[in-house]
Parts: sequence; C-alpha cells; structure tokens
Amino acid sequence: MTPPPPPPPVSELAAAETPPAVGSIYDSPARSTRGASSGMQLQIQQQRQQMQADKAKERADSLVVKLRVQREKLMEIFLERKKKRQLGE
Repeated sequence: MTPPPPPPPVSELAAAETPPAVGSIYDSPARSTRGASSGMQLQIQQQRQQMQADKAKERADSLVVKLRVQREKLMEIFLERKKKRQLGE
C-alpha cells in the first residue's frame, strides 16, 4: 500500500478557505476622497484665475481704446492749432 499524500502547507489551506476580496477600497471611484476634492479645488482655482485674466484683458482693451480716442482728439487739436499758426503768419 502507498502511504497517503502529505498534508498541504498551512498557507495553502488558508488561501483556499479565504474568499477572494471583492470590491476593495481601491476599486471604488474617488467621489469624496481627498484626491477628488483637491482635483475639484484645483479646477475651481483655475476657473477663477481664468476669470481674473479675462477681466484684466477687458480692462486693458478698454484702456487701449480710451487712450486711442484721446490721442486722436489731441492730434485734431494739434492740427487745428498748427493750421491757425500757418494762416496767421
């Protein structure tokens, strides 16, 4: 007669009895985790910065238009005075 096979090691027994882990913490989507909230905060911060940049650009553009109109008025005044001087001489 042949002797019975030796019993399997304890680690193999434990692995066979333990069901596989289903749905671990790391498989779930990041909803309210620290990483997701910091991502949202970063997105909100970028939106704010973009809005500030847009406002600054609008202010600069309006200033350029204002200065251009002012320069045109000054040139008209200058040309009128120059014309008067030439006629007066």
